[in-house]
Amino acid sequence: MMTRKHFEKLATVIRDQVDATKMAYLNWQNSDEFLMLEEIASDLADMCEGENALFDRDKFLIACGVN
Repeated sequence: MMTRKHFEKLATVIRDQVDATKMAYLNWQNSDEFLMLEEIASDLADMCEGENALFDRDKFLIACGVN
């Protein structure tokens, strides 16, 4: 079973990429890279919800930097 530590590590990986995208693009919220990271975070959130009933989707997406 995935735990909070797993979720935090996944969010950190995505957040690092979101931060890099913010630095690389003036209009980063409309960049293809950010939109792709947003979709990946959402897909991972779907998977995490199925792994742990206590998973908090909104908290995860905020930690990823996409919400």
